[in-house]
Amino acid sequence: MLTGAIAVMLLVYIFLAAKMPRTAVLTMPVTAIGFLMLSASEQDVLAVFMAFLMVATTLIALATLSPREKRNWARKAAIWTLRLVAAIPALALAGVLWPLTVLLMPVFVTLFLRYYFVARHSTALFVISTIGACMRQNLPLAMALETAAANAYDKRSRVLRSISSWLVQGYALSEAIKRGYRACPAHAVGAIAAAEKIGQLPEALRCIEADMVQLADETKKIRPVDWSYPFMVLAIMSLIVTGLMIYIIPTFAEVLNDMSDGATGLPYPTQLLLNTISTVMHNYAAVGVLMCCVTWTLGAALWVRFRPRRPEKPYLLSRVGDFVKWHIPVARWFEKNYSMLQAVALMRVSLRAGATVDQAIRGTLGLDTNCRFRICMARWLERVERGDNVAAAAKSSGVPKALAYAFDTDTNGGTTTEILQVLEEFYRSSYNFRANVAKAVAVPVMVVGLGAMVGLVIYAMFVPMNTMLWVMMSDLTP
Repeated sequence: MLTGAIAVMLLVYIFLAAKMPRTAVLTMPVTAIGFLMLSASEQDVLAVFMAFLMVATTLIALATLSPREKRNWARKAAIWTLRLVAAIPALALAGVLWPLTVLLMPVFVTLFLRYYFVARHSTALFVISTIGACMRQNLPLAMALETAAANAYDKRSRVLRSISSWLVQGYALSEAIKRGYRACPAHAVGAIAAAEKIGQLPEALRCIEADMVQLADETKKIRPVDWSYPFMVLAIMSLIVTGLMIYIIPTFAEVLNDMSDGATGLPYPTQLLLNTISTVMHNYAAVGVLMCCVTWTLGAALWVRFRPRRPEKPYLLSRVGDFVKWHIPVARWFEKNYSMLQAVALMRVSLRAGATVDQAIRGTLGLDTNCRFRICMARWLERVERGDNVAAAAKSSGVPKALAYAFDTDTNGGTTTEILQVLEEFYRSSYNFRANVAKAVAVPVMVVGLGAMVGLVIYAMFVPMNTMLWVMMSDLTP
């Protein structure tokens, strides 16, 4: 009888979860407690199970059947409750199998970061493409973004609503994106802010969207070796080698010492690896300093990677990083090429829109380019505003010679915009070509280095066994 009543209540609460979620959340605990008390008095174990089944069914129905509305707190509460309940056995299993958990932790962290970066780029591409589509159709931007986000409450829709609300308050598009979508890539915000000053927003949005689509297509390509693979292998190998050197290899050393009466010890590679790890593991101060350095470095790297850049007022770490990359041979070429690509594209659009040369140069100062490159452009702008010849000022300011040639009217015959277009295509293709070459060269080098390290560790692990067999053979041979 009681079981049948609970089965009926299951159907009732599934209906309430779909139609009246708040009522289901508020009444479900009281109903479940009432059934538990009644079942305890009758010693009905099945009724206890059915009561818990009713709670689980109600939570699942709230998470799946409840309307996805902004104010539907019942659905959010059910989802978080299910997540916490699912996390309890996972944490318990991870505690029981802690060695396997430690070994797999680098893999989990790497996969999580990869998912985060891909999801972040996908959200940025969706937002920029939506804004560009609305502007190309000459729609009222605030109303169009609000309409695009209608009846949806995911992260993308929340971003569109936030940008729309700032636009309604009278802010420019770049400022609305800064306030409503703080995770937007800095190069996109800088290009939009610069294009606003010359009235070329649709063209700038089209270029930004094309670059982001190209980057998304690069991430979808299947590569034989992923960039994260060497780091995961090194992390797992370090944990395994540390465990072997602490618990296994010392036993081999004692056996060899006893078998040879102290005449034979561990081979030199094994002894060197053992001494290194023993020194590190038994020096608690060194271990603490090393862990602090590794933690601080990883934390700072993730913080800088997750934090959007600020082109108009760069952070201290951004200035330091740009300075270092500007003076490293290979990184300098990529930084210079990327900065030139951004600057040339904006200057071409600015000059076609009727802007003067100084206005075109000033627009590039708001782009997300290398700080050292921006200093050269600022020096060029200062000399142009002072009245110097544009091409001569470019040569003396440290900007690339290609820009000086593009603005040298005595040589190019007044075809500055055409030359800038050619330079944009050249820098884009050159950057992509050299990036692919760098990847094609760097990945095999990393794999070879990783193989050498793994081979050295394997050699250090198996040489003691060979030494032990040699000692045994020498004892048995008359």
